[in-house]
Amino acid sequence: EYETTSEMVMQGVPPNPTKTSSKMACVGVEGDTVYLESDQMLSYNPGWKGMTIMCAVDKKTGNITKAWWGKVGEAGKELKVEKAAGGKPAEAPKFDGSGTAKVSKESIKVAGADYDCEKIEMDITTKANGMESKMKTTSWTSEKVAFKYKQQAADAKDPYDGKVKWEGKAEGKGGLVKSTSDMAGTGYTMKSTMEIKASGTD
Repeated sequence: EYETTSEMVMQGVPPNPTKTSSKMACVGVEGDTVYLESDQMLSYNPGWKGMTIMCAVDKKTGNITKAWWGKVGEAGKELKVEKAAGGKPAEAPKFDGSGTAKVSKESIKVAGADYDCEKIEMDITTKANGMESKMKTTSWTSEKVAFKYKQQAADAKDPYDGKVKWEGKAEGKGGLVKSTSDMAGTGYTMKSTMEIKASGTD
């Protein structure tokens, strides 16, 4: 279970801080199929409160084979799962950006629990449509946490085409413990923090 706090400030618009909570869980395993439930993508819309998505995932490929969504505790509606164009996974978007990234080890305490983490700090400047934005992010991952953090995986593709200078190499073995983000662009700033609240088995 995670909690996310964020605040966006735009010119001429009052600050709008928000706080959301989301959960992810493995609810069953049948042969090579793992069933995962998550309300993470729904938690930002108040109209979807109490709703969840369940996906059937192939253990060998990591692909979603079936999906359902509905209210917690009720029968869900099956969703249509389609392959990406050409039957191949969609490529990660590329950005016109540059900056630095640093990998280190750090032990942190979150929600009363201690975690030995891989820490990644990134300081990136991107350009699009003649405008520049700056982003500082920090993420902490630990093997004590389930669900591998794909954005920090060691084999993840570089969306910046080598324009980010790395200090150290990410192992990308664990799940997300905490992440912070601080962005600034033309006429806006945005800060957010995501932290694990609880983990374990029922």
